[in-house]
Amino acid sequence: MSLTNAFWKIFESTGHIGAYLLYKDYSNVAATCQQDEITENLEVFKV
Repeated sequence: MSLTNAFWKIFESTGHIGAYLLYKDYSNVAATCQQDEITENLEVFKV
């Protein structure tokens, strides 16, 4: 289970806004890392 999923589960069960904010923050970080990885992979295959 990723941190994103863990914070979502905590938010679902408790309704704690802090858990939701951490969920959003970690999901943004994960999306940014994924985009960076895609960009790096594309640069490797540039001719």
